[in-house]
Amino acid sequence: MPRSHASVPWVKRQVLLVLAVFCLLYGFIAVQRLTGSRQGTWSEPLSCIPIHHIAFLKTHKCGSSTVQNILLRYGYDRNLTFVLPREIYLSRSPFRPEFARAQPENLFASHFDVFAHHTVWNRAGVSALMPPDTVYITILRDPVDVFESLYTYVNLEELYKRNLTELLQSSPMPPFTLRRDSRLGPNQMLYDAGLPPFQMGNRTAVAAKIREMDDNFHLVMISEEMEASLVLMKNLMCWDLADVTSLPLNVRQDAKKLSLAPAERERLRRWMWPDQMLYDHFAAKFQVLKAAYGLERLERDVQALRDANFDAKRRCGIERTNDVSHLPKALVPYQHEKMETYHLRSRQTFCVNLVRVEPDFTKMLKKWQLRRFISKNVMSPKTRLIRHDREEGKKE
Repeated sequence: MPRSHASVPWVKRQVLLVLAVFCLLYGFIAVQRLTGSRQGTWSEPLSCIPIHHIAFLKTHKCGSSTVQNILLRYGYDRNLTFVLPREIYLSRSPFRPEFARAQPENLFASHFDVFAHHTVWNRAGVSALMPPDTVYITILRDPVDVFESLYTYVNLEELYKRNLTELLQSSPMPPFTLRRDSRLGPNQMLYDAGLPPFQMGNRTAVAAKIREMDDNFHLVMISEEMEASLVLMKNLMCWDLADVTSLPLNVRQDAKKLSLAPAERERLRRWMWPDQMLYDHFAAKFQVLKAAYGLERLERDVQALRDANFDAKRRCGIERTNDVSHLPKALVPYQHEKMETYHLRSRQTFCVNLVRVEPDFTKMLKKWQLRRFISKNVMSPKTRLIRHDREEGKKE
């Protein structure tokens, strides 16, 4: 018996209900992807495509060298194209695309995949160079620890004409505009993010920069929770656990760290309220991201990452050492007398790159990328074929 006309609205309601559920589900997946927790509370991962377009705001003294090393290894292993600097800084002023295009290693690039070196952040300049689907990430740290580390690492005692303890007894504290080389000093994270020092005393300008970062970064990691940060980054990027295997790099020896009394830390915290405001915002947001990921699941994945790091360290025969006399240049950090240094028994590419210091890694990538571009754009197809055959013959 055919349905009556009265049943038509019922059918329409069912169709609309199905469409509404579909839209909600699609929106949920999209939000989870952007917040670094695509899977929500689902037990099985959703299918996804690994991210190959990444822009990383490399902040000073925030554990950013460890994250950068992961990105450089990932890109190198997959023949991705890097935005490479002249030395280790892409720019010492707000980044513009022409800064990168001036370098021979970047000149022939039809596009860029990875942006991962120090710069003064300018989202418009970076996005003009990177593909539209680029994922933007950065990392922050307790500003008191950032400043204490910076004080010894770049010798701010020479700038302020007093040690840190004496500086904290100053009244008033030095202006935010007083910086080493015009760029290194208090509120370093906001400076790296592109806020000029003369605006750091303006609460409205600080709040606007925080909102801008909240809108523009897919993930802001927290250095004090490095392992959880890397798990969330892995999830956001749709990478494998092996892709975020790492060791702490550019870390000071414990004996070179200054011990601050609680009152001294509080004095620094009040002085650098702009960076504290930035850190507090994203530290709170990070806890929300952890909860969305699932705390039990995160704990399991963090342990899996620790196991993978331990296995890599054992497989490569990596040990800490203070004697750099026998180490190759690739493993000797800047100011090595203050820094933790690694010795390794294996010379496999994976092992060397795992602890390769930034200046040497950058130098190696510049040569590697330039050779790729010359081979692709200058050599004839016949010459490239001959070279390929020779290289294959060497492997045999």
